[in-house]
Amino acid sequence: MSPMQPLPSGFAPYLFAAIQSAVTTGVATGIATFPILGLTVQSVTRWGISWGLSWLIMLPIVLALAPLIRRMVATMTLPE
Repeated sequence: MSPMQPLPSGFAPYLFAAIQSAVTTGVATGIATFPILGLTVQSVTRWGISWGLSWLIMLPIVLALAPLIRRMVATMTLPE
């Protein structure tokens, strides 16, 4: 089995958005789910469903807003 080949650098913003939104929605849905339902097989299943739905909704939002957020950050910071 060969290792996964790296993607061209043009995919970096999309890959970053996918990973960032997956981690953020995973943590946020976990924070919202487990304190209420506890840590059971059923709560993990519900968390997984909530996380998947949240990620599917959040990924296009992150991709759409990323250029605006980068411009906003650029106006709030000094150039290197």
